Amino acid sequence: MALSQCRTIRDTLGGGVCSRGYAVRVPQNVPRIPPRFTDPRPVLAVGSALWLLATIVVVASGDRWESARPICLMGLAVGLLGYTIFAIQRRGARRGDKGAQTGLQP
Repeated sequence: MALSQCRTIRDTLGGGVCSRGYAVRVPQNVPRIPPRFTDPRPVLAVGSALWLLATIVVVASGDRWESARPICLMGLAVGLLGYTIFAIQRRGARRGDKGAQTGLQP
């Protein structure tokens, strides 16, 4: 009966205790997500390649898609910015910086 009174996450406090004073069971062994699902490199590579392809098509088509040219160039810029942030975070994780993300060492 005690655990049934603590039904929502809002009712729980840190440490697995319900705000009403009842203990909450929390599983200790949470499975890890496979690295292939957490690696940002394929996403950045595919996204950047698609923006590059779109930019080439827009530039090659001449005046027909002239209004799409700045969008394609900004897509390339955002991809470059994303990879730069990823590279900085990975370098910090490899060095062991205190504020760096975890799991970026490969």
